[in-house]
Amino acid sequence: MAVVLASATPFPELLAAMRMRLPKLLVAVIGLMWRYLFVLVDEVLRLMRAREARSGQADGSRGGGSLAWRARVTGGMAGNLMLRSFDRSERIYAAMAATTERCAAWSDPPSPVPPGLSWPAGCCCWP
Repeated sequence: MAVVLASATPFPELLAAMRMRLPKLLVAVIGLMWRYLFVLVDEVLRLMRAREARSGQADGSRGGGSLAWRARVTGGMAGNLMLRSFDRSERIYAAMAATTERCAAWSDPPSPVPPGLSWPAGCCCWP
């Protein structure tokens, strides 16, 4: 029943339904994992395309070497994917921390905003 529900319902609607029963933080983590899954799939496809380009044969036959060579290359690709995802997670964390610091600076305004002025564009704390 759960598999049919998950395959027939768009993911944003599933997240909205999860917000009714699960903590908001857990739902946010699930949403980020879902988005990041597609980024990882894109990285894997890019790595596989690069491998095929490096192991091609000039006469048109199937590229690549022995089974041991393919296993070594696949292990290298897995390690490369792990390093790339770690690097990307550090960059995402730095961007989120910078946004939080910028919003914290504006979270307690010293005086009311004069008419005609607005808060900085993109600040998450004020409209």
